[in-house]
Amino acid sequence: MYHNMMRESFNAHKIDATVAADRTKWPLFIYEEVFAGLCEKTPTDLISRELWMKSNDANTWWSVTKRYARSLAVMSMIGSVLGLGDRHLDNLLVDLKWGHVVHIDYNICFDKGKNLRIPETVPFRLSRNMRHALGPSEMYGTFRESCVHVLSTLRSGHQVLTMLLDAFVFDPLVDWTSQEHSSTSGVSLALQLAVYGSGWKSKARERLTDTMELLHDDLLLWMKQVTDCLMLEKSMLGANGIYAQQRVKAGTELREAVTRHQALAKELRPLIRAIGKEREEFAEYMKFEVDIDTCVQNFNIVMQNIDIVFGSLVNLSSMPIETITACTPQQQFKAPPGLETREVVKRVERRLNGWLDGSATTDRKMSPREEVDHLIAEATSTTNLSQMYEGWTAWV
Repeated sequence: MYHNMMRESFNAHKIDATVAADRTKWPLFIYEEVFAGLCEKTPTDLISRELWMKSNDANTWWSVTKRYARSLAVMSMIGSVLGLGDRHLDNLLVDLKWGHVVHIDYNICFDKGKNLRIPETVPFRLSRNMRHALGPSEMYGTFRESCVHVLSTLRSGHQVLTMLLDAFVFDPLVDWTSQEHSSTSGVSLALQLAVYGSGWKSKARERLTDTMELLHDDLLLWMKQVTDCLMLEKSMLGANGIYAQQRVKAGTELREAVTRHQALAKELRPLIRAIGKEREEFAEYMKFEVDIDTCVQNFNIVMQNIDIVFGSLVNLSSMPIETITACTPQQQFKAPPGLETREVVKRVERRLNGWLDGSATTDRKMSPREEVDHLIAEATSTTNLSQMYEGWTAWV
Protein backbone atom coordinates (compact mmCIF):
# COMPACT_ATOMS: atom_id res chain seq x y z
CA MET A 1 0.00 0.00 0.00
CA TYR A 2 2.83 2.40 0.87
CA HIS A 3 4.61 2.00 -2.46
CA ASN A 4 1.34 2.14 -4.40
CA MET A 5 0.48 5.46 -2.80
CA MET A 6 4.01 6.70 -3.44
CA ARG A 7 3.70 5.88 -7.15
CA GLU A 8 0.31 7.59 -7.31
CA SER A 9 1.74 10.68 -5.64
CA PHE A 10 4.72 10.75 -8.01
CA ASN A 11 2.39 10.53 -11.00
CA ALA A 12 0.02 13.16 -9.63
CA HIS A 13 2.84 15.65 -9.10
CA LYS A 14 4.65 14.66 -12.30
CA ILE A 15 7.82 13.72 -10.47
CA ASP A 16 10.64 12.76 -12.83
CA ALA A 17 11.42 9.03 -13.02
CA THR A 18 15.07 9.58 -12.11
CA VAL A 19 13.97 11.27 -8.87
CA ALA A 20 11.39 8.56 -8.13
CA ALA A 21 14.07 5.88 -8.54
CA ASP A 22 16.38 7.49 -5.94
CA ARG A 23 14.85 7.63 -2.47
CA THR A 24 17.37 10.19 -1.26
CA LYS A 25 15.87 12.67 -3.75
CA TRP A 26 12.22 12.19 -2.86
CA PRO A 27 10.62 15.57 -1.99
CA LEU A 28 9.55 16.05 1.61
CA PHE A 29 6.01 17.05 0.65
CA ILE A 30 5.60 13.64 -1.05
CA TYR A 31 6.54 11.88 2.18
CA GLU A 32 4.09 13.98 4.18
CA GLU A 33 1.26 13.58 1.67
CA VAL A 34 1.56 9.79 1.61
CA PHE A 35 1.91 9.67 5.39
CA ALA A 36 -1.30 11.70 5.80
CA GLY A 37 -3.12 9.37 3.42
CA LEU A 38 -1.99 6.29 5.33
CA CYS A 39 -3.05 7.87 8.63
CA GLU A 40 -6.55 8.43 7.24
CA LYS A 41 -6.84 4.74 6.37
CA THR A 42 -5.56 3.49 9.77
CA PRO A 43 -7.67 3.43 12.97
CA THR A 44 -6.17 5.17 16.02
CA ASP A 45 -7.78 2.99 18.71
CA LEU A 46 -6.17 -0.38 18.02
CA ILE A 47 -4.42 -0.48 21.42
CA SER A 48 -6.83 1.60 23.47
CA ARG A 49 -9.82 -0.51 22.39
CA GLU A 50 -8.04 -3.70 23.46
CA LEU A 51 -7.09 -2.22 26.83
CA TRP A 52 -10.72 -1.19 27.37
CA MET A 53 -12.12 -4.58 26.32
CA LYS A 54 -9.74 -6.41 28.67
CA SER A 55 -10.83 -4.30 31.67
CA ASN A 56 -13.77 -5.27 33.88
CA ASP A 57 -14.72 -1.72 34.80
CA ALA A 58 -13.61 1.89 34.48
CA ASN A 59 -11.36 1.75 37.56
CA THR A 60 -9.46 -1.23 36.16
CA TRP A 61 -9.16 0.47 32.78
CA TRP A 62 -7.75 3.63 34.37
CA SER A 63 -5.21 1.64 36.40
CA VAL A 64 -4.11 -0.27 33.31
CA THR A 65 -3.90 2.94 31.26
CA LYS A 66 -1.71 4.66 33.87
CA ARG A 67 0.51 1.60 34.07
CA TYR A 68 0.80 1.58 30.28
CA ALA A 69 1.73 5.29 30.24
CA ARG A 70 4.38 4.89 32.95
CA SER A 71 5.85 1.78 31.38
CA LEU A 72 6.01 3.47 27.99
CA ALA A 73 7.65 6.54 29.56
CA VAL A 74 10.42 4.47 31.17
CA MET A 75 11.49 2.77 27.95
CA SER A 76 11.03 5.91 25.86
CA MET A 77 13.41 7.94 28.03
CA ILE A 78 15.97 5.16 28.43
CA GLY A 79 15.80 4.44 24.70
CA SER A 80 16.30 8.09 23.80
CA VAL A 81 19.37 8.37 26.05
CA LEU A 82 20.93 5.14 24.75
CA GLY A 83 19.98 5.76 21.13
CA LEU A 84 17.77 2.66 20.90
CA GLY A 85 16.22 2.23 17.47
CA ASP A 86 14.35 -0.28 15.31
CA ARG A 87 11.17 0.09 17.38
CA HIS A 88 8.84 -1.36 14.76
CA LEU A 89 5.69 -3.24 15.76
CA ASP A 90 7.39 -6.62 16.10
CA ASN A 91 9.90 -5.28 18.63
CA LEU A 92 7.41 -3.58 20.94
CA LEU A 93 4.96 -5.73 22.86
CA VAL A 94 2.05 -4.73 25.13
CA ASP A 95 0.59 -6.80 27.96
CA LEU A 96 -3.08 -5.99 27.42
CA LYS A 97 -4.13 -7.32 30.83
CA TRP A 98 -1.73 -5.24 32.94
CA GLY A 99 -0.63 -2.53 30.53
CA HIS A 100 3.11 -3.22 30.64
CA VAL A 101 5.14 -2.31 27.55
CA VAL A 102 7.90 -4.82 26.74
CA HIS A 103 10.71 -4.10 24.29
CA ILE A 104 12.75 -6.79 22.53
CA ASP A 105 15.69 -6.85 20.11
CA TYR A 106 18.23 -4.26 21.26
CA ASN A 107 20.62 -4.74 18.35
CA ILE A 108 20.07 -1.25 16.91
CA CYS A 109 21.32 0.83 19.81
CA PHE A 110 23.77 3.68 20.44
CA ASP A 111 22.38 5.62 17.46
CA LYS A 112 22.99 2.85 14.93
CA GLY A 113 19.55 3.66 13.55
CA LYS A 114 20.83 7.01 12.27
CA ASN A 115 23.32 5.18 10.04
CA LEU A 116 20.88 2.75 8.46
CA ARG A 117 20.20 2.85 4.72
CA ILE A 118 17.03 4.77 5.61
CA PRO A 119 18.06 6.71 8.73
CA GLU A 120 15.70 6.85 11.69
CA THR A 121 14.45 10.33 12.49
CA VAL A 122 12.62 9.93 15.83
CA PRO A 123 14.09 9.36 19.33
CA PHE A 124 11.49 6.71 20.29
CA ARG A 125 8.17 5.31 19.10
CA LEU A 126 5.16 7.46 20.00
CA SER A 127 2.89 6.91 17.02
CA ARG A 128 -0.84 7.65 16.81
CA ASN A 129 -2.16 4.42 18.31
CA MET A 130 0.32 4.57 21.16
CA ARG A 131 -0.68 8.16 21.94
CA HIS A 132 -4.39 7.37 21.83
CA ALA A 133 -3.94 4.57 24.38
CA LEU A 134 -2.41 6.99 26.91
CA GLY A 135 -5.85 8.17 28.01
CA PRO A 136 -7.84 11.40 27.64
CA SER A 137 -4.81 13.67 28.08
CA GLU A 138 -2.70 11.51 25.75
CA MET A 139 1.01 12.44 26.00
CA TYR A 140 0.55 15.54 28.15
CA GLY A 141 -0.74 13.77 31.25
CA THR A 142 0.67 10.76 33.07
CA PHE A 143 3.07 9.98 30.25
CA ARG A 144 4.75 13.39 30.25
CA GLU A 145 5.07 13.60 34.02
CA SER A 146 6.46 10.06 34.14
CA CYS A 147 9.02 10.95 31.46
CA VAL A 148 10.18 13.94 33.53
CA HIS A 149 10.52 11.72 36.61
CA VAL A 150 12.44 9.02 34.71
CA LEU A 151 14.81 11.53 33.12
CA SER A 152 15.45 13.23 36.48
CA THR A 153 16.25 9.83 38.01
CA LEU A 154 18.62 8.99 35.17
CA ARG A 155 20.43 12.29 35.64
CA SER A 156 20.81 11.76 39.36
CA GLY A 157 22.47 8.40 38.70
CA HIS A 158 24.44 9.41 35.62
CA GLN A 159 27.79 8.42 37.19
CA VAL A 160 26.62 4.83 37.69
CA LEU A 161 25.29 4.66 34.13
CA THR A 162 28.51 6.08 32.71
CA MET A 163 30.55 3.55 34.66
CA LEU A 164 28.46 0.70 33.25
CA LEU A 165 28.86 2.07 29.73
CA ASP A 166 32.64 2.10 30.14
CA ALA A 167 32.47 -1.68 29.78
CA PHE A 168 31.61 -1.18 26.11
CA VAL A 169 34.83 0.74 25.59
CA PHE A 170 37.03 -2.15 26.69
CA ASP A 171 34.72 -5.10 25.95
CA PRO A 172 33.12 -4.71 22.50
CA LEU A 173 29.93 -6.64 21.84
CA VAL A 174 31.73 -9.20 19.69
CA ASP A 175 33.36 -10.54 22.85
CA TRP A 176 29.99 -11.63 24.16
CA THR A 177 29.87 -14.46 21.65
CA SER A 178 31.13 -17.74 23.04
CA GLN A 179 34.33 -19.06 21.48
CA GLU A 180 35.70 -22.53 22.03
CA HIS A 181 39.17 -22.56 23.50
CA SER A 182 40.91 -25.12 25.64
CA SER A 183 43.42 -22.94 27.43
CA THR A 184 42.45 -21.33 30.73
CA SER A 185 45.61 -19.31 31.25
CA GLY A 186 43.76 -16.13 30.29
CA VAL A 187 41.46 -16.48 33.27
CA SER A 188 44.36 -16.85 35.64
CA LEU A 189 46.18 -13.94 34.00
CA ALA A 190 43.08 -11.76 34.25
CA LEU A 191 42.76 -12.51 37.94
CA GLN A 192 46.42 -11.71 38.50
CA LEU A 193 46.11 -8.37 36.73
CA ALA A 194 42.88 -7.52 38.53
CA VAL A 195 44.39 -8.30 41.94
CA TYR A 196 47.84 -6.79 41.49
CA GLY A 197 47.01 -3.96 39.09
CA SER A 198 49.86 -1.78 37.86
CA GLY A 199 52.04 -2.75 40.84
CA TRP A 200 53.17 -5.88 38.98
CA LYS A 201 53.78 -8.03 42.06
CA SER A 202 56.27 -10.85 41.78
CA LYS A 203 53.70 -13.61 41.28
CA ALA A 204 51.95 -11.69 38.52
CA ARG A 205 55.28 -11.08 36.81
CA GLU A 206 56.25 -14.74 36.95
CA ARG A 207 52.86 -15.78 35.60
CA LEU A 208 53.08 -13.19 32.83
CA THR A 209 56.58 -14.29 31.88
CA ASP A 210 55.53 -17.95 31.64
CA THR A 211 52.47 -17.09 29.58
CA MET A 212 54.42 -14.93 27.12
CA GLU A 213 57.06 -17.59 26.54
CA LEU A 214 54.39 -20.19 25.80
CA LEU A 215 52.40 -17.99 23.43
CA HIS A 216 55.23 -16.33 21.48
CA ASP A 217 55.79 -19.04 18.86
CA ASP A 218 52.10 -19.87 18.55
CA LEU A 219 51.20 -16.22 17.99
CA LEU A 220 53.75 -15.84 15.20
CA LEU A 221 52.58 -19.06 13.54
CA TRP A 222 48.88 -18.25 13.78
CA MET A 223 49.25 -14.70 12.55
CA LYS A 224 51.35 -15.90 9.60
CA GLN A 225 48.63 -18.45 8.76
CA VAL A 226 45.95 -15.78 8.86
CA THR A 227 48.03 -13.43 6.69
CA ASP A 228 48.88 -16.12 4.13
CA CYS A 229 45.28 -17.28 3.92
CA LEU A 230 44.00 -13.74 3.53
CA MET A 231 46.41 -13.02 0.68
CA LEU A 232 45.61 -16.35 -1.02
CA GLU A 233 41.87 -15.78 -0.69
CA LYS A 234 42.19 -12.25 -2.04
CA SER A 235 44.23 -13.39 -5.04
CA MET A 236 41.54 -15.92 -5.93
CA LEU A 237 38.51 -13.66 -5.61
CA GLY A 238 36.54 -13.86 -8.82
CA ALA A 239 38.41 -16.96 -10.05
CA ASN A 240 36.51 -19.80 -11.68
CA GLY A 241 36.36 -23.57 -11.18
CA ILE A 242 40.10 -24.16 -11.53
CA TYR A 243 40.67 -22.50 -8.17
CA ALA A 244 37.54 -23.80 -6.44
CA GLN A 245 39.28 -26.56 -4.48
CA GLN A 246 42.13 -24.26 -3.43
CA ARG A 247 39.64 -21.61 -2.32
CA VAL A 248 37.76 -24.10 -0.17
CA LYS A 249 41.01 -25.20 1.42
CA ALA A 250 42.14 -21.61 1.94
CA GLY A 251 38.77 -20.71 3.46
CA THR A 252 38.94 -23.67 5.83
CA GLU A 253 42.47 -22.77 6.93
CA LEU A 254 41.45 -19.15 7.35
CA ARG A 255 38.49 -20.01 9.56
CA GLU A 256 40.64 -22.32 11.69
CA ALA A 257 43.39 -19.73 12.01
CA VAL A 258 40.93 -16.98 12.88
CA THR A 259 39.29 -19.21 15.49
CA ARG A 260 42.67 -19.88 17.10
CA HIS A 261 43.56 -16.21 16.88
CA GLN A 262 40.28 -15.22 18.58
CA ALA A 263 40.97 -17.72 21.35
CA LEU A 264 44.43 -16.26 21.78
CA ALA A 265 43.02 -12.74 21.78
CA LYS A 266 40.89 -13.67 24.77
CA GLU A 267 44.06 -14.84 26.54
CA LEU A 268 45.88 -11.60 25.79
CA ARG A 269 42.96 -9.22 26.31
CA PRO A 270 43.60 -8.60 30.04
CA LEU A 271 47.21 -7.72 29.23
CA ILE A 272 46.26 -5.47 26.31
CA ARG A 273 43.61 -3.77 28.44
CA ALA A 274 46.15 -3.11 31.19
CA ILE A 275 48.82 -1.78 28.83
CA GLY A 276 46.16 0.18 26.95
CA LYS A 277 45.88 2.57 29.85
CA GLU A 278 49.39 3.76 28.96
CA ARG A 279 49.51 2.99 25.23
CA GLU A 280 46.38 3.78 23.26
CA GLU A 281 47.31 1.64 20.24
CA PHE A 282 47.12 -1.53 22.34
CA ALA A 283 43.62 -0.66 23.51
CA GLU A 284 42.49 0.15 19.96
CA TYR A 285 43.92 -3.01 18.38
CA MET A 286 41.19 -5.36 19.62
CA LYS A 287 38.25 -3.07 18.85
CA PHE A 288 37.77 -2.83 15.13
CA GLU A 289 36.89 -4.74 11.98
CA VAL A 290 39.00 -4.05 8.89
CA ASP A 291 39.23 -5.07 5.26
CA ILE A 292 41.76 -7.60 4.02
CA ASP A 293 44.47 -5.09 3.06
CA THR A 294 44.31 -3.27 6.38
CA CYS A 295 44.22 -6.55 8.31
CA VAL A 296 47.31 -7.86 6.52
CA GLN A 297 49.10 -4.54 6.99
CA ASN A 298 48.43 -4.51 10.72
CA PHE A 299 49.38 -8.17 11.11
CA ASN A 300 52.69 -7.48 9.35
CA ILE A 301 53.35 -4.56 11.70
CA VAL A 302 52.71 -6.79 14.69
CA MET A 303 54.91 -9.59 13.36
CA GLN A 304 57.75 -7.19 12.59
CA ASN A 305 57.76 -5.90 16.14
CA ILE A 306 56.71 -9.01 18.00
CA ASP A 307 60.21 -10.04 19.07
CA ILE A 308 60.83 -6.63 20.64
CA VAL A 309 57.45 -6.63 22.36
CA PHE A 310 57.71 -10.16 23.69
CA GLY A 311 61.31 -9.63 24.74
CA SER A 312 60.23 -6.70 26.86
CA LEU A 313 57.33 -8.65 28.33
CA VAL A 314 59.46 -11.68 29.19
CA ASN A 315 61.95 -9.42 30.98
CA LEU A 316 59.18 -7.51 32.69
CA SER A 317 60.05 -8.87 36.11
CA SER A 318 63.39 -7.06 36.01
CA MET A 319 62.30 -3.94 34.14
CA PRO A 320 60.69 -0.83 35.65
CA ILE A 321 57.30 -0.16 34.13
CA GLU A 322 58.49 3.33 33.13
CA THR A 323 60.94 1.87 30.61
CA ILE A 324 58.11 0.15 28.78
CA THR A 325 55.72 3.07 28.60
CA ALA A 326 58.59 5.34 27.48
CA CYS A 327 59.46 3.22 24.42
CA THR A 328 59.47 4.83 20.99
CA PRO A 329 55.88 4.75 19.74
CA GLN A 330 55.20 2.25 16.99
CA GLN A 331 52.74 2.85 14.18
CA GLN A 332 49.34 3.66 15.62
CA PHE A 333 46.36 1.39 15.00
CA LYS A 334 43.48 3.60 13.89
CA ALA A 335 39.91 2.49 14.30
CA PRO A 336 37.89 2.86 11.12
CA PRO A 337 34.96 5.30 10.88
CA GLY A 338 31.77 4.00 12.49
CA LEU A 339 33.29 2.35 15.57
CA GLU A 340 33.27 5.35 17.89
CA THR A 341 32.93 3.59 21.21
CA ARG A 342 34.20 6.48 23.28
CA GLU A 343 32.07 8.90 21.29
CA VAL A 344 29.03 6.79 22.15
CA VAL A 345 29.72 7.21 25.86
CA LYS A 346 30.22 10.96 25.38
CA ARG A 347 26.89 11.28 23.55
CA VAL A 348 25.08 9.42 26.33
CA GLU A 349 26.74 11.64 28.94
CA ARG A 350 25.68 14.77 27.03
CA ARG A 351 22.07 13.59 26.85
CA LEU A 352 22.05 12.72 30.54
CA ASN A 353 23.23 16.25 31.26
CA GLY A 354 20.61 17.95 29.09
CA TRP A 355 22.55 18.59 25.88
CA LEU A 356 20.52 17.23 22.98
CA ASP A 357 21.72 16.42 19.47
CA GLY A 358 20.73 19.23 17.13
CA SER A 359 19.06 21.13 19.94
CA ALA A 360 18.22 24.76 19.28
CA THR A 361 19.32 25.59 22.83
CA THR A 362 22.93 24.49 22.49
CA ASP A 363 24.13 27.40 24.61
CA ARG A 364 22.63 26.00 27.81
CA LYS A 365 21.57 22.78 29.43
CA MET A 366 17.93 21.84 29.22
CA SER A 367 15.92 20.97 32.30
CA PRO A 368 14.33 17.51 32.41
CA ARG A 369 10.94 19.02 31.57
CA GLU A 370 12.34 20.99 28.63
CA GLU A 371 14.16 17.93 27.34
CA VAL A 372 11.02 15.78 27.61
CA ASP A 373 8.96 18.35 25.69
CA HIS A 374 11.66 18.50 23.01
CA LEU A 375 11.79 14.70 22.68
CA ILE A 376 8.00 14.36 22.53
CA ALA A 377 7.88 17.01 19.81
CA GLU A 378 10.53 15.14 17.81
CA ALA A 379 8.80 11.77 18.29
CA THR A 380 5.40 13.07 17.16
CA SER A 381 6.58 15.34 14.35
CA THR A 382 4.76 14.56 11.11
CA THR A 383 7.88 15.50 9.17
CA ASN A 384 10.02 13.04 11.11
CA LEU A 385 7.48 10.21 11.11
CA SER A 386 6.79 10.52 7.39
CA GLN A 387 10.47 9.88 6.58
CA MET A 388 10.73 6.67 8.60
CA TYR A 389 11.23 3.36 6.82
CA GLU A 390 7.87 1.98 5.71
CA GLY A 391 8.47 -1.28 7.62
CA TRP A 392 8.41 0.80 10.81
CA THR A 393 4.75 1.66 10.01
CA ALA A 394 4.90 5.11 11.59
CA TRP A 395 1.26 5.77 10.67
CA VAL A 396 -0.06 2.98 12.96
